[in-house]
Amino acid sequence: MPHAAARRALILLVVACSAQAQPLYKWVDEKGVTQYSQSPPPEGAKGAAKLEFKVPPQPPGFMDDWKTKEMMSKQKKAKEEVAGEKTRQHEAVGRRDRCHDATERLDLYRAQIPVYRMNEKGERVYMDDSDRPAAIARAQADVEKYCNR
Repeated sequence: MPHAAARRALILLVVACSAQAQPLYKWVDEKGVTQYSQSPPPEGAKGAAKLEFKVPPQPPGFMDDWKTKEMMSKQKKAKEEVAGEKTRQHEAVGRRDRCHDATERLDLYRAQIPVYRMNEKGERVYMDDSDRPAAIARAQADVEKYCNR
């Protein structure tokens, strides 16, 4: 187990040194234990060596700063939320307009006044009284669909 802990400490030290581009020194002390440090070994240390680790160059535009990544993520999320809110508002306006139109049609059909539409020749074509119940049912369905949510 002591070797595993020493190995982990060495790995952490190597990572810290390589991240900061500082040299790492290795030597054997007077008790025969291999030592690693960022400071040079004492004079006369056995097996003294300077270990150097080269940090590979980062590609252009590489972001290893977590704060920048987090900020970009938050900005993206905020943009998505704004876009979603605009979509919801647009849908609400459309629903409100469809509700208003359906309510007006229903009121018109129920008023028992003559209702007409224009044909392709520009002539008025009046609704038959027999067609009125079906038109009222369609308008009522639209009112329930668009207004009761």
